[in-house]
Amino acid sequence: MKTRNFLLNMPRKTALLYEHVLRYLQVLVSQSPDRSVRLPTEAKLCRKFQVSRITVRRAYAELERKHFIHRAPRRGTFSRPHALQRSELLKGDNMVIGLVESSQWDLASQLVGRCVRHATQRAEQLGYSLAIIQLDTADIRRCRNGLIRHLHILSPGGLLLDARLPPRLAAQLQKERIPCVAMYEDPELSPGIPAIFCSTEAILRLLIRHLKAHRHQCIGYLAGYSVAWAASVTIANAPRVWREEGLTLPRAHLLSGPYGVDSGRRLGHRILSRKPRPTALICGDDMMALGAWQATEQLGRRVPQDVAIAGIGNFLDPVL
Repeated sequence: MKTRNFLLNMPRKTALLYEHVLRYLQVLVSQSPDRSVRLPTEAKLCRKFQVSRITVRRAYAELERKHFIHRAPRRGTFSRPHALQRSELLKGDNMVIGLVESSQWDLASQLVGRCVRHATQRAEQLGYSLAIIQLDTADIRRCRNGLIRHLHILSPGGLLLDARLPPRLAAQLQKERIPCVAMYEDPELSPGIPAIFCSTEAILRLLIRHLKAHRHQCIGYLAGYSVAWAASVTIANAPRVWREEGLTLPRAHLLSGPYGVDSGRRLGHRILSRKPRPTALICGDDMMALGAWQATEQLGRRVPQDVAIAGIGNFLDPVL
């Protein structure tokens, strides 16, 4: 699958395209401060960035006005040696933040699309533009080349990592001193990169208290995971959380599996066939909750009259 780049809901779209072209040319000029280099033609830049010739000419005019380049008729456009230092050329903060997603995710889906829209809106509120970068994380070489290409074109002020990058690539980002924040739970995947994520334990406590308020005492847990580390941590902590909330979580009422509808349906059949049968289920995400709901109906039980179901994620309407 080819690497793709999406710029979603970008304010001042034309201005941002101009800034991307300008930033790209600035990098080319700064890479050879001691000699004159020939810069790409207008036609080549138009194809590369999918922009109009007017936008490219505007970027070249800005560099020419500052005496960073000179144009030779019938020969091309060249950088001026010793025109400026790299720090002078690239000074200033870039108001573009890169959101790195795996190419395995469908950005148009309800689950991922909603997250992207909220992130875009929040970035705009803070005065930033969000550049969505999709990478093939299954192929290390393609992932590395794709990320380098996007960084070269966009020069983002920072990266939000929602895709699990190979450790060597994460280390390279640290070496280049690119500000990064990971949005997943496994610290071993990207060592040294700050991570921020929802506290599963805190969410479980809130859901348990809500279900206890509705007189549920036998609550099962369908734990979801995407990596082994997350699964082991969730399963190890769950009985303690139940105990501290005044309940018990028998081993038969604690099942785990990958996130998704199929997994929730399979686990739902298993847990609802055991005795004592839980009167409520907490699921690792809303897709698992949807699968558990299907399993409940297939077993001839009603939601929420016979079995209450809660999911983590807020991706679906609260019909459960």
